[in-house]
Amino acid sequence: MKKTYEEIKSELLEIADVLKKYPDNIQPQVFEILTKHFLGTTTYDSHDEKQTSSAVGKKQEDKQDKDKTSKSVSKSKESVSLVKDLNLRPAGKESFKDFYEKKKPTTANAFNAVAVYYLSELLQMTSITPNHVYTCYRETNVRPPEAFLQNLKDTASKNGYIDTSDTSNIKIPLRGKNYVEHDLPKQKVKK
Repeated sequence: MKKTYEEIKSELLEIADVLKKYPDNIQPQVFEILTKHFLGTTTYDSHDEKQTSSAVGKKQEDKQDKDKTSKSVSKSKESVSLVKDLNLRPAGKESFKDFYEKKKPTTANAFNAVAVYYLSELLQMTSITPNHVYTCYRETNVRPPEAFLQNLKDTASKNGYIDTSDTSNIKIPLRGKNYVEHDLPKQKVKK
């Protein structure tokens, strides 16, 4: 029996709720198992189930260890790096630093939008990655957010200023273009 759009959507929302209970590193395997089961595409490999079960057991052990000590477990460092051949001071064009100073982004979300806009619209780049955005932070001596990759995803999901559906090809949608072109810099409210 073929499922309706609404049935599939409902099941995917249930899966999303379940995924939140698992560590990030095993969420893809859990997602695959659950979608295969709920959506009835194919059966899953018992190896996947064993991997997931052992990871769940490890998660419970880690939580117990954390509860026993007062020290918090720090997140692993995200891997972003400078793009050494990215020219943010191109001849005959406005530099990124000048563009940044003109737009005056005051939040990380605004900075991300300004950076992706500059790379996409002014430099006409395709295949913009988190490393390119990180390089823009370094160019302006602005401290990047600690959870850098998550912040990029938040800029996309919460504000819609950038599109991170493919992190190897970050884009600036119309909403982001309008924000950078018309809303920045923020106008001070007169009292």
